[in-house]
Amino acid sequence: MILLDTNVLIYATDRLSPQHLPSRGVVDASIARRIEGVIVPQVLVEFVAAATGKAVRSPLSVEQACAQAATFGSQIKMLVPSAESVTEWMSILLETGRAGRRTFDAYLAAQARSLGAATICTYNLDDFNGVSGIRLLRPEDIPIVGEPS
Repeated sequence: MILLDTNVLIYATDRLSPQHLPSRGVVDASIARRIEGVIVPQVLVEFVAAATGKAVRSPLSVEQACAQAATFGSQIKMLVPSAESVTEWMSILLETGRAGRRTFDAYLAAQARSLGAATICTYNLDDFNGVSGIRLLRPEDIPIVGEPS
């Protein structure tokens, strides 16, 4: 199981991004169930925040971002974290010394671990370095069933 990070969804929707094609490929493969790509609600919350903010070249309106998030939520398998993810999160914080804004990525890693997603697909590899039990892959490194390798 591969947890898709927010940046993959952002790049999948940004046709001008150099990461668009590999990100779109992973998102499309997740929708078509050619890979076991999953998301958690936090990814959709972060997607709307990022897509409507200054971090993207062409921000979406709130309406557009919510519509896109709803589409992702209905097409990509969504897992809902349990209370165990909070315990995992605190364990990761203590294990890595993360603090401040870096705690959000630690919580995403905690959800992945507690839900059995051994891989996180992301371009922000450094955000998860040092977290045990998680494999990190960029979209272009994900083998997609039915496509030439």
